[in-house]
Amino acid sequence: METIKLVLIGNCQTGPLNTALSNYPEFEMLDTLDVNTFGSQSYNQKVENLKKVLADPPEGLVVLTQKLSDKFPDIATEHLRRAYPRTLVYTNISFAGFHPDIFWVGGFQNKLSGPMGVYHSRIVASSFLAGLGEAECREMFNGEVYEKLGFYDVYASSRKELLVRDEVCDIKFAERFFELSKQRIPLYCNNHPTSHVVQELTSGIAEALSVSPRRLSADLAPCSLSVGAWWPIYDEVSERHGLAYRDSGTFKQPRISGGKLLTLDEVITEFYSFYRSLGQDEIGKINPATDMSVFEKVRSGGALAGRGTPVQEDFHFAAQ
Repeated sequence: METIKLVLIGNCQTGPLNTALSNYPEFEMLDTLDVNTFGSQSYNQKVENLKKVLADPPEGLVVLTQKLSDKFPDIATEHLRRAYPRTLVYTNISFAGFHPDIFWVGGFQNKLSGPMGVYHSRIVASSFLAGLGEAECREMFNGEVYEKLGFYDVYASSRKELLVRDEVCDIKFAERFFELSKQRIPLYCNNHPTSHVVQELTSGIAEALSVSPRRLSADLAPCSLSVGAWWPIYDEVSERHGLAYRDSGTFKQPRISGGKLLTLDEVITEFYSFYRSLGQDEIGKINPATDMSVFEKVRSGGALAGRGTPVQEDFHFAAQ
């Protein structure tokens, strides 16, 4: 049996993919490269190692990569394809449609980390900035507010974005992701797929390399992304998009932030405490991109304001 040697490049999804692909006896993983370590000593060393491998590639080598732009010198996808034709692009799974409340504060490698790691709630941040109390913030978590903030529209726009990203992939997965998402929770948060999604993507990669998939029950399959944040899909979002399940409503902090299971009330309290601890410069960087009049009306005792649509966020590294 000829062993296919792999080099795997991408974002945080390389961790669980590396584990899943390494379970195959047909594959030998030579190296992985997580672009989130960009600029570090380990990243630079891995890039140098990759250059050496591509200068004298071993027999059976395949480079698997997510689509990367020239912002990543030496590993940009077009550069890799020119240097080594057996470079295959696989899908970067990032989808905001089930978690439209999530946003980031700051850019790539410069994100503000709080109670839920780098993930923040648009509703909680907007409520805090509008001067609402914690109890008033809690009341904003309802279908009427989600409608006014344009949360339900994010599914269609994020679906379109993922399909567009998938067009440039040699190993396409977007349509399969949407099928899976109807039956089981597909994401811990916007850009962290759950184990059964990772297993299906791994099967797709295997098939693209003419290897029979070795499927493992998602209940047994490990996924390193599970140590990160878990953000529930709100019931109203599940209902609007016809999902066959309802989430628990429980949040989980990433391990680095404590790893505790939290209710929505506890998440609100944690975020309010965190935001109160920030200086004015840091507070000024928080832009939840919502229609603030929705929240200001509540503060002034009025009815909910008119509908506004939040700005779309890129929940994948800046690599397009």
